Amino acid sequence: MKRNRSVEVEMAVLAILKKGRANATTGGEIATITGYKPRLISSAISNLVISHGVPIIGDRVGIRNGYYIADTKEELYE
Repeated sequence: MKRNRSVEVEMAVLAILKKGRANATTGGEIATITGYKPRLISSAISNLVISHGVPIIGDRVGIRNGYYIADTKEELYE
């Protein structure tokens, strides 16, 4: 993925992600909203977490699965 495109996808993902588990958004929903392929979304999320330290959580348990930005220390460390 080219650097400019990478930044573009990361910014689009950040614009969609909300704080708190109750506001989780699935990768598919992010892909639909942005028009980017799920693989690009996944790469952007990884890069945001690893390179930029954004506290993005991927939750796969319970009713509302998806990605969200940790809003509390409890969410961050669960």
